[in-house]
Amino acid sequence: MSNNQEGFIYKGKMKTPDNDEVYMLRQKLETTAKELEITTGSKKRFKWFALGLLLMLMVIFALLYKMTVLDYAEIENVKMEQQGNTRWILFTFDVKTGGRLDYHYEKTVMVDRKKSGKDQNFSWAWGENKESEVSIRSRSSIFPKWHRQVFRFSD
Repeated sequence: MSNNQEGFIYKGKMKTPDNDEVYMLRQKLETTAKELEITTGSKKRFKWFALGLLLMLMVIFALLYKMTVLDYAEIENVKMEQQGNTRWILFTFDVKTGGRLDYHYEKTVMVDRKKSGKDQNFSWAWGENKESEVSIRSRSSIFPKWHRQVFRFSD
């Protein structure tokens, strides 16, 4: 033992207080470093999992939106007119973007597909003598749109 170090003998071994403290601090530091490494790895895995889940949900949302809203035709200049004193309704419109159209009368829905073009028309006869709402479902750019009109049919 050199003269510049102080120590004591404990159970037959030379102990230096500074060395014991350094040893305990190193052990604690190594343990903390291992815990930090494990936690950091878990956080990285969680971030990748969350990102993957978010992307998957965005793809599902985009597909549902395409199938429900963007599937419809974009129409303008919509006119619904009763033909004379009959039960026939004439639908006239310009198709800006082709797609699906739903014609609604009470609980009846008729689905049609139209291609782009001007002066498209369609006629449909109604069978009841009462006030009835007639509508066409289409879309306006990226949002659903309803064109509605009420008709009174009589004999």
